[in-house]
Amino acid sequence: MRKLILALCMVVMVFALVGCGQKGSVAEKTDAEKFAEENSISVELAESIENALSQTDVPSSLNKLNDWEQIEDYAEGQRYTGWIYSTAQDRYYYMVFYVSGDTVESIRDQKNGLEYLYQKTE
Repeated sequence: MRKLILALCMVVMVFALVGCGQKGSVAEKTDAEKFAEENSISVELAESIENALSQTDVPSSLNKLNDWEQIEDYAEGQRYTGWIYSTAQDRYYYMVFYVSGDTVESIRDQKNGLEYLYQKTE
């Protein structure tokens, strides 16, 4: 009986060491995928936001974009707001995002006379 228990322990250890029965590795979601899921928007729009922010002085991390909210439609699409604090500039950026379809057309600074921070080029 003792040999049987010892043999079973050895089999269990072998299975544990080789990872038998492990689920396949799950790919971690990108920041854009996480942001899209958290804010009920498309991944394409989240990627467009990330791309547009990367072309400004505003920190481009979607993890730092706070209070994302759709405020109203405009003639060519939707408007969203959000803010980011930049430690490098010691400044808050309160932004209005002008979106058409799943593409950011422009980002404007809400607290600085609607100055353009980003404008899509054709």
